[in-house]
Formats: sequence, structure tokens, C-alpha cells
Amino acid sequence: MSVALIACGALAREVLALRDKYSWDAEVLGVAALLHNQPDRIPAAVRSAIRAARAKYSHVFVVYGDCGTGGMLDRMLAAEGVERVPGPHCY
Repeated sequence: MSVALIACGALAREVLALRDKYSWDAEVLGVAALLHNQPDRIPAAVRSAIRAARAKYSHVFVVYGDCGTGGMLDRMLAAEGVERVPGPHCY
């Protein structure tokens, strides 16, 4: 598998369902949904998941909203060269 979808744990079930429905050749990697209680920690957790995924996958995408990071998530993603699905919240 060459594609990783890093998703908020709150969306992982839905992303898995879409993957299965449309037969996407992608691995869904979840980040803890409880981070919504501490949005300042979301960028570091997603960065960690990105860096781990790069060792195994050729393409990495993020299925996550800003979720209260005040743009910190987008700045980190720009620095890492990774795209995300746009939106203020992952729900």
C-alpha cells in the first residue's frame, strides 16, 4: 500500500467506510480524538504520524480540520509538504 490517510480518530470509522466502499488502496492511520480537548497538541501529534508514515508510504494525506489549532496545523502541514482536506472542523 502506498497511500496513508492520517485521520482524526473521530473520523476514522467514516474514512475506513469510504475507503472500503470505493476500494481505495490506502491505509487509515488514526490520531487520538481526545486531542480536541487540547488543540495545541494536534499539530505535533499529526507531525509525528506524518513522519512515521513517510517511512512506509509514498503518499501521505491528512483528513483533519483545523479543530481549534488557530492555523498551527496548516503551518505545520505546509512545512511538511502535506495536504489536508480543508475545513474548520474534522466533524
